[in-house]
Order: sequence, then C-alpha cells, then structure tokens
Amino acid sequence: MVIECALFCVGVIVQVCASHVWQQVAVGRLISGVAVGGLSAAVPMVLSTTLYMQSFLLNNRFSIKQRRHRPKFVVQ
Repeated sequence: MVIECALFCVGVIVQVCASHVWQQVAVGRLISGVAVGGLSAAVPMVLSTTLYMQSFLLNNRFSIKQRRHRPKFVVQ
C-alpha cells in the first residue's frame, strides 16, 4: 500500500506541475488512476483481516467481563 500511495503522490505532482501541456495532465491522471486502482483492491483486504481480529478480541474482552459480574445464585 505504501507503493500505491507514493505512486499516487507522484501522479499528483505531475498534474500540479503541468502548466499548459494537456499531455502532462493526462500522464499524471494515468499514474494516479493506476495507484487508486491498486489501493481500491488492497485496502478492503487489509481492513477485512485487521477488523476481524479487532472485533474478535473486543468480543472476547466484553464476554469475559460479563461472566465475572453474573450472580452465581439467583434468588427468586
């Protein structure tokens, strides 16, 4: 993902440095588009793996706390 972010920054710099040449803007757009395409494929994959572990750990943490506070005997 770092490579895609760096490639996107290069594409933006190429676009910003274009003064009157539309071909330079087109090349910058092409570079940025390739980077955004790579990021749109990589980011959901990384998020799905990291969020699964975080939710697993969070659910285990709350379930342990709930078990500690349950009364052992219920008086009716």
